[in-house]
This record gives sequence, C-alpha cells and structure tokens, in this order.
Amino acid sequence: SKSRRRSRRLSPLTTAALVLAVCAHGALASSPLVDFDRMGKVGLAGAFAGLDVVSNNNSVTFDPSTASLLARSSDGSLSKVASTDAGGSILAGCAIGDVFYVAGNFSSVGGTSASNVASYSTSSGSFSALGSNGPNGVVHALYCDASRKQVWAGGQFSSPGASVAVWNIASSSWSAAPFGGLTGAAAEVLSITTNSSQSSLFFSGSFIASFVNGTIPLNSTNN
Repeated sequence: SKSRRRSRRLSPLTTAALVLAVCAHGALASSPLVDFDRMGKVGLAGAFAGLDVVSNNNSVTFDPSTASLLARSSDGSLSKVASTDAGGSILAGCAIGDVFYVAGNFSSVGGTSASNVASYSTSSGSFSALGSNGPNGVVHALYCDASRKQVWAGGQFSSPGASVAVWNIASSSWSAAPFGGLTGAAAEVLSITTNSSQSSLFFSGSFIASFVNGTIPLNSTNN
C-alpha cells in the first residue's frame, strides 16, 4: 500500500529521532528498573567524579549562596556535613587523624564562627575555630604535617604571616612561617605540597621569595 511504501522510505536519522522521542517519553513516565546482575562487566566513559544510585528518598538540599562540606559513607553515598555562611567558599582541606581541616573564605561553618580556617572532628561531629587570630584573608591551600603536628595555610593574607601561616596543634596557636613569608604585589599561595621524604615543602602561586643568610640575600624568585 501507499502507507507501507512511505514507511520504507524513512531515513535512518528519522527512525533514530522517533526512537529517541519514544525513549524520552518513557523516561518521563517512570524511571526504569535495572537488573544489575544481568549486566556483567560494564565500562563507563566520560567526565565525572563518582557513580552512585540516586534515590529521591535521601536527596540533599543545598543553599546555592553557601559552600557545603560533604562526606562519603562506607556504602559510597554522600551526605552533607555542614555549610558556610552566605557567600562563603571552601577551597582546601586535609586531615590529621580523625580531625579534618577546611579552609577557604568564610566567617562561619556549621554554625561555628571561624576566620577562614576550621577543624571538624569526625568522632564528635563538631566544628572548632582555630584560635582567634587566624588568616585575615582567603586561604587557597592547606598542608597537614602529621609528624610535626602542624597545619600550613597558604593564600592571600597578611596576618599571622605573609601569605603563609602555621597552626601548631600542640600549642593551639598561629605563627608566621619560619622563613618570614612570601611577599609581592597581591601575593598569594595557591598550593602547598611536599616531597617523597617529607623533608621539604613546595609553594606555588604568585609571590616573591627572598631567602636570607644573615643580611645577604641568597636568592630571589617570582612564582
């Protein structure tokens, strides 16, 4: 018949469009039930940071004006630990034992007042401020030195050190870096890391470093 002859003339692209339309309509109607046991080994490719089965029963609500700290449980699911004040941001984190240190640009996190750096105890589930004289500007990087019980903070601030400050866990106090800090117009530290022997620290960002032996400058370098 004429209708059959017309159906035979549908191009592959038209057929694909019809299939997609049907699939889209079915997806809107209900979510498919997947038998994972019959899938065997499946390879997934793309740009993503994790994989999880989403359920609307345990969905988390976020305030877009704040930054949130998330924790992953043993079954792989994510849950919200706490959020910053409005306009705040969390940019770095590191852990020593059961204490996780977070830093960024905020005045409070989890309802606890803190100047851009705070600690979170996983055992007690509570936040604490790191002293009363923490970095007075944004903190971009943290490095946790477990052997020396120190937390190094780097960013764009002038106190308690120039772009670099050290939190001493034993004495619960901030201090400037032993080398005096990193200076320059709009100086900032963006990352802090160590070498395999943990005998040195490496700083990167935009700054001027002057290492002085007595009164004689040994080296000056940018970035």
